[in-house]
Amino acid sequence: MKKQNIYMIVLSISTLLFTVSCNLIGVGSSEYTSSVDKFSVAFPSGGSDLETKDETVPYAVSARTYSKNFDNRSDNYRSYGVQVLQVPTATAEGKSEREIQEIALNGWDKEPETEIKDINVDGRKGIDSLRTVELGPASMTFREVVFWSEADKKLYVVKVAAMKKDTTTTPEADAFIKSFKLKT
Repeated sequence: MKKQNIYMIVLSISTLLFTVSCNLIGVGSSEYTSSVDKFSVAFPSGGSDLETKDETVPYAVSARTYSKNFDNRSDNYRSYGVQVLQVPTATAEGKSEREIQEIALNGWDKEPETEIKDINVDGRKGIDSLRTVELGPASMTFREVVFWSEADKKLYVVKVAAMKKDTTTTPEADAFIKSFKLKT
C-alpha cells in the first residue's frame, strides 16, 4: 500500500472519530435544555434567540412556552415551540395517560378536519395532531404533539405552526419533534 493511501485512511478515521466525539459531547449541537421544566429539544438553527413566556391556561396551575419563529412576514413563516403545562393533581387523578394528553388538545381532536395519530418519541407515547384554522382569507396549520410526565404532573406540547400545511411535516419539523426528550 502506498504511503499516500495510508495517510488518507488515517486522516479519514481521525475525522470520523472527531465528528462522533463532537456529537457525543454536544459540540455544535442545536439542543436547548430547560432545567426548570426538565426537557431538551433541538430547535432549528439552535437554542439561541428563544422566546420564553409564562401564560395563563384555564386547566393548568402554570404554563410556560419556549418558542422560536422563522421567516416572519412571508409565506414560509413557521414557529417551533414547547408549551409546558403544570396540571393540578385533581385533574389528573383517575385518568389514563391518553385522557390526560387529550386535555392539552383542548377539544380540537374532536373536530372533523383534525388528523390524530399515536406517536412514540424517545420511548415516550404521545398524540400527534394536525389541524388547519381558517382566519378570514388566511389559514394557519398547527401540529401539536402531546406528552405526559406522571412524575412531574406536566403536559408537554411540542408545536409546529406554519402558513403552509406541508411545512408542519417537513424533515425539519419532524426532526424538531423527534428531538424532544424529558429529563425526569
